[in-house]
Amino acid sequence: MDKQAIQHVLDRYYTVLNSHDRDGIAEVVSAEVVR
Repeated sequence: MDKQAIQHVLDRYYTVLNSHDRDGIAEVVSAEVVR
């Protein structure tokens, strides 16, 4: 995984985290694991 991809995931993760959307976090994590 390159730095840009990691940064994108982190940005999305923190956006979801800040909105307190646990289902969203689960989706993000699942999407990364599937890749």
